[in-house]
Amino acid sequence: MFNHTMLTEEYGAWKSPITSEIVNDRRIVFKEVVNDPTMPDRIYWSELRFKAGGRFIVCSKDKGNPNETCYTDSKHSARSIVNGYGGGALLVYNSTIYFVNYRDQKVYRQKVPNGKAEVLVNSSKIYHADGSISPQLNRIFYVREDNSVRPVITTISKVDLATGKETIIIEGADFYSSPRVSPDGKKIAWVEWNFPNMPWDNTSLYTAELSNSGSIVENTIFRVSADGESAIEPKWSPQNELYYISDKTNWWNLYRVLEDGTSKIVLKRDKEACQPPWRFHMNYYDFYKRKIISTYDRYLQMIDMDTGDVQDIPTDYRTHVRLQASSSGDVYLRAEHSTNTEALLRINITTLEVSVVKKSQILDFGPGYISQPREIEFPTGDNNTEVAYGYYYPPTNRDCLGPRGSKPPLVIKVHGGPTVATRDSFLMLFQFWTSRGWAVFDVNYRGSTGYGREYRQKLYKNWGVYDVEDIVKGALHIVKLGLADREKLAISGGSAGGYVVLSALTFYPEIFRAGASYYGISDMELLVGQTHKFESRYVDMLIGPWPEANQTYYERSPVYFADNLNAPIIFFHGEKDWFVPVNQAEIMYNALLAKNKTTSLTIFPDEGHGFVKAGNKNAALDGENYFFSKVFGYENMDCDKGKLPIDNL
Repeated sequence: MFNHTMLTEEYGAWKSPITSEIVNDRRIVFKEVVNDPTMPDRIYWSELRFKAGGRFIVCSKDKGNPNETCYTDSKHSARSIVNGYGGGALLVYNSTIYFVNYRDQKVYRQKVPNGKAEVLVNSSKIYHADGSISPQLNRIFYVREDNSVRPVITTISKVDLATGKETIIIEGADFYSSPRVSPDGKKIAWVEWNFPNMPWDNTSLYTAELSNSGSIVENTIFRVSADGESAIEPKWSPQNELYYISDKTNWWNLYRVLEDGTSKIVLKRDKEACQPPWRFHMNYYDFYKRKIISTYDRYLQMIDMDTGDVQDIPTDYRTHVRLQASSSGDVYLRAEHSTNTEALLRINITTLEVSVVKKSQILDFGPGYISQPREIEFPTGDNNTEVAYGYYYPPTNRDCLGPRGSKPPLVIKVHGGPTVATRDSFLMLFQFWTSRGWAVFDVNYRGSTGYGREYRQKLYKNWGVYDVEDIVKGALHIVKLGLADREKLAISGGSAGGYVVLSALTFYPEIFRAGASYYGISDMELLVGQTHKFESRYVDMLIGPWPEANQTYYERSPVYFADNLNAPIIFFHGEKDWFVPVNQAEIMYNALLAKNKTTSLTIFPDEGHGFVKAGNKNAALDGENYFFSKVFGYENMDCDKGKLPIDNL
């Protein structure tokens, strides 16, 4: 029998097979999943390829064929940027792909498999997303964003597939999403909302009748949802019945609209049927005959529309999104695993047989390097009367042990948003750290999603307070459990997570020894004046309206309290970031320089908000590892790989 000898090495210095290239270069990220109703045994999807410069490539695969076909050439990328975050860039019908091209945001049409992409809607500074095709009307209905004016104007339009002519049919609200035409082409449903709301706050679901040309029939507009609920993702059944998701019970549940216009809950659960709609066209449910395939708490299930019977669909995966049901009896979707990479799945609705269409990455190392998360609930708030949540990942490496009696360093990971959530899905990024001897605690602070509307709204007027407090108390709770070294706590996050990093290091200067801020916010007032339309009033809810709450903005901006900083901080930012402008990092970096504090700033000239190019992502991850190695005094096999300038080391 082979006896495997484990080396005793300092935590953080463990030799790991998981390099930055494995984290970034060697994987893809599945984005949209769509089917062609005329080709039921073929599935289409778009995938983000970091090695292709962050382009979104459209691919397809036929059932029974092991080979895939990819269509997008080097001049195109199927990616929308409506509302900044996009989504809903891809449609397919009658073996024709319709996609929004990232560079010019024009709508293109491409015959498959060998057709050339040709412009369908030739407009300047007009962006499109979240479209749906009506074969009966021969039109696509889009969310349309006019960027030729400021502020931008969002509407719903129809595009004639024969001529490419575009006509606005719905206007007047600040935002729109989900224009969905009934299968018989007679009705349209859509969602709209107005400032200062975000789509998870207060939206209105409407329906209207359509003429034979796809115009709204006068005096037929009907409001389905009530005020004060987040009604999202409307969808028509094959029988022209309207369904949607609403959080009117505190939880996002699925509803059906009855003939009299009232709504009936399909299945009441204290679980979420979706995630917050930061992007368009996420597809958390779909129909096959008289069955609804849906997600609750990220698991998959099937509901009989006539009897209400519920059947779980076991897949061995934890999260299921982008559901597309085919008339052939298969459902396709993106699925996330807890200890393995993301996959595009095919599930037969009759047999429940699960097969993998494609994996995002093939692991070339064994399970002995994979850390398995466990959820930890911890006390927080005044007198610890509230709770927050997180996923703890222990150091894991089949070849290494830490010195006897020692505890590992801990890096707190802070998700962005802030109205999103972390989940117990496999992230190679975390394995990069845990396989080197770090512990990771990924926190769902108050305000995160997945725990109901009430928990989600706890952060309102408390951004920069509750989230920061929960991060700090979460770190100390892990120490109290004996799972981390109190003297070796670090914190890392991007965007709103980067803001929490800077706030925690500023307002709780004795907790963390180091931090990494990726495109983080440092000055709240600058953010209000510079961010894009979608989030331009978001901070009204999170902090308060500007300028009435200007004192609060000041008090929660870390840049004005840089004198409190004691811990080293490394910054990474994209020069083309229009969500959190690069000066947010430069101001904080210069404040640290003026205090002779250890710091580092890397600006990537070809990146925006959230890095998509493999070389930059590798440089940032290796740079963070290098920075932490210098701060915490360890050396592993690839620390020098990320060597970068550090000021005042």
